Amino acid sequence: GGDRPTSLDERVGWLYRKPAEFVEMGLSDARDEFFSVAIAAAGDGTGDEEARIRRAVDDPLTMDLLLHEGGWLAQFLDKRGSLLPEDEASLAATWSQCERSVYEVVELHAGQALTVKDLRTGEATEVIDDFFSVEAEVGSYYCLRVVLIGDQYELMGGGFEVRVGAEAEVFDMLERRDPIEIATHVGQLYAGPTAH
Repeated sequence: GGDRPTSLDERVGWLYRKPAEFVEMGLSDARDEFFSVAIAAAGDGTGDEEARIRRAVDDPLTMDLLLHEGGWLAQFLDKRGSLLPEDEASLAATWSQCERSVYEVVELHAGQALTVKDLRTGEATEVIDDFFSVEAEVGSYYCLRVVLIGDQYELMGGGFEVRVGAEAEVFDMLERRDPIEIATHVGQLYAGPTAH
């Protein structure tokens, strides 16, 4: 076949699916942990519990917490990394080094990109994003995981809003790297009276 090999950029979504499928198809431990994280993220608010759990299962943050803080991305790379093309293996390895942080949204180009400032380092980064850049608000704080893909930054695995004043508490929580604790925090945000 005269197929041109697809660039790494074009394979990013596919590459992120691989560790997720490793969890979904693989060890029951991983699936059990995934549902524990999802149930924590669903919160215990009023209303339809099943719908909340379904939303948490579909929320990319749930899988990202399991892969990143839960250590399943590292396990995937350990067990399957050697089967990946070299460029994918090294990209996935850099992803596992990218920690979540709290960011202030500084500038928006809705549907294209946003500029965020890491409250931990003060560093501003332009992030290419077509979805979150529509929903986010300038001046608001969000907990995000920003990763370098090729020569541009993108968001990985969803995020959640951080109340102004709660940054220190969220940073402490991120340092403990407990996926259930973070998911529970997210579940409480949804369950709050302002959830919609």
